[in-house]
Amino acid sequence: MTSMIIKKSIERPMPSEIGRQSTLLAAWAVVIHRLLEHRGIDANALFTECGIDRELLLNPANRIPHHQIGKVWQRAGEITNDPSLGLDAAEVIFPGMYHTLSAAIYAAPNILTMLEYLSRYRRIFHPLSRMELQRDGRCFRFHWGPKEPYVSHFGAEAVVAAFIGLCRQLGGADFAPSEIHIKRQLNPSAQRRYKAFYRAPLYCSQPENTLVFAPGPLEKPLLTSNSVIEKLSVQATREYIATLDEEDICNTVYCKIIEALPARAYGEEMIAQDLHLSVRTMQRRLKDAGTSYDRLLQDTRRELALSYIRNQDLSLQEISYLVGFTKPTNFTRAFKRWTGQTPGAYREGR
Repeated sequence: MTSMIIKKSIERPMPSEIGRQSTLLAAWAVVIHRLLEHRGIDANALFTECGIDRELLLNPANRIPHHQIGKVWQRAGEITNDPSLGLDAAEVIFPGMYHTLSAAIYAAPNILTMLEYLSRYRRIFHPLSRMELQRDGRCFRFHWGPKEPYVSHFGAEAVVAAFIGLCRQLGGADFAPSEIHIKRQLNPSAQRRYKAFYRAPLYCSQPENTLVFAPGPLEKPLLTSNSVIEKLSVQATREYIATLDEEDICNTVYCKIIEALPARAYGEEMIAQDLHLSVRTMQRRLKDAGTSYDRLLQDTRRELALSYIRNQDLSLQEISYLVGFTKPTNFTRAFKRWTGQTPGAYREGR
């Protein structure tokens, strides 16, 4: 297939401090590289343009900064002008894309367990994508999406599309959700492609990205199930995550803060408990890394606010909520401390 010509574009502003520390498993960069080639895009040139050393892709266990992968998705979206680009990930999946968790997913007893693993251990491969599985009466709801502004919606959708492709490999080609809900509004062409891919009713402009499943397809036993391999893989995954957390306490705490801010569940004790650490141990390790919990919290809030303020679709009150303030007046004071301007004046001046 002839490679598409890559044109230069003006780079959108990206967070420059804390957000640059988060990393993505290189195996998923391989998925993206394969997806681009599948589309006829010169993936090598695009990765080089976005500052990614292609040598990193030779070892899928390497990790690549999220903000660099975000640039790749941004440019790919501009080149293709296709809002359904992420769905192509289902065409290029490979067995090792979940690193140590891969064997557990392939050896799980059913797709429900696979989804549970995906939600529980997303830290290993895509820490800034939201993945949450909930039981809702007689159905299951799988909520997903990017931790904006650090992760492209293309990337988050690629993770889900790749998983659907894997489910069809293991559970049968007819596997499909009952409904799909998308936060974005899609043009008619993209809507047709989403419906064809997911084989389910599509609802756009929804409050959350959600796949709705009936229990039957999720609980159907899989022929690839192997409890011994599954157990060993889960143990290896836990050990790998523990190593990641030990080596990069700043990024680990930062990811937890990002998740907790909208729910106002970002207290130091709550974050430490979620990391299975005492507050004193977390404080000591952050101090050894040259920072503190309060500094990480304030830096993350500031960085998110400066990114959200560029989005004219978000009101200042909504931004205040997203960065964890209970009162807009407190947000205004904090924003003025960060920038010397009120949020409104800052937005008008951009």
